[in-house]
Amino acid sequence: MKRGRPKLNRKNCRDCNKRLDGNNKSYCKKCTLYNHGRQASHLRKDFLERDKEYQRNKRETLEGYKTEEYREWREKNPEKYEAYKKFQNIRKKIKKSPCVDCGRKSNIHGHHPDYSKPYEVIWVCPIHHKNYHLKPIVVMVKINN
Repeated sequence: MKRGRPKLNRKNCRDCNKRLDGNNKSYCKKCTLYNHGRQASHLRKDFLERDKEYQRNKRETLEGYKTEEYREWREKNPEKYEAYKKFQNIRKKIKKSPCVDCGRKSNIHGHHPDYSKPYEVIWVCPIHHKNYHLKPIVVMVKINN
């Protein structure tokens, strides 16, 4: 009785019947790559379909994630939206600076102090960015005469 690994009966590719160079393969390299690509595209299509359904459900159920609200905001704030669009086109070409208030270097937002100048932004962290957008509170003091 011989010892060692048993020899496989299959010496040809299952798809193209090409002679295989190793005894532990079922497909040649060309067929393996083809099948892998076919499976990958199939998986990609499945993922896109599932993601499309997920996004649709998300828009319907989550508050603040509705395209109608975004459309209304764009209509109410055309100047802000135009500045945002112009800046988005060039933002990858601009090097971000640390937050002007605290010096934080990660998760930095661009803030437009003047929306008529869309390429002039100041870099701020999310906390300070929120503060820049808060409306100033006017305090009325009653003076007794």
